[in-house]
Amino acid sequence: MLNKSKGKNKQSRKEEEENLNIILRLLLLIWVPGHVGIQGNELADKLARKGSERRFIGPEPCIALAPCVVNMALSTYAKKKSAAEWDKLEGLRHSKKFLGATGACFPNKINRLSRRQARYAIAAITGHFGTGSMLLKMGIIDDPTCRACNEDVESMEHLLCKCDGLARKRLDLLGVAYPQPEDYCASNLKASIKLLEWIFEAI
Repeated sequence: MLNKSKGKNKQSRKEEEENLNIILRLLLLIWVPGHVGIQGNELADKLARKGSERRFIGPEPCIALAPCVVNMALSTYAKKKSAAEWDKLEGLRHSKKFLGATGACFPNKINRLSRRQARYAIAAITGHFGTGSMLLKMGIIDDPTCRACNEDVESMEHLLCKCDGLARKRLDLLGVAYPQPEDYCASNLKASIKLLEWIFEAI
């Protein structure tokens, strides 16, 4: 290695460069097969094994990590942390049914929607809309019977999953007449929004 210190004069640096050039002219780099008894190669393997057995000295990690590895680790950690916090939350019975264990799926797509569509999607996820059960809790009506089937209590889950009066519409748009709450997270976003629009505007 050339000494680049400021204290060296030009003559000294020139001599070092000439000596290095002489050494380089004497070197010959060639490929040799491994583990076939070549003395220099066997010695290099021995030294490499010996070095690998020693404890690393220096800042960790000793091998650079690819950005994709770091990003994957951070993403995995964030998802686990989010899922743990989501599980700790009390209540949210309706939302946890529709969003699943992690609470992350449908909400990630809301930013693609118009304001009106986002309002419907959030209402479906939270259950906070002008359904019979909600209006009854607010003291606005006395009878929460479903306006589509006239049978059960009109809750958000009932309208989206169980109502017989809306079974045909769900079948046409979602491909299933009686979906489970988690099916909305996995279903086509546009189809789900069309169903939500139709239901909310109908009631």
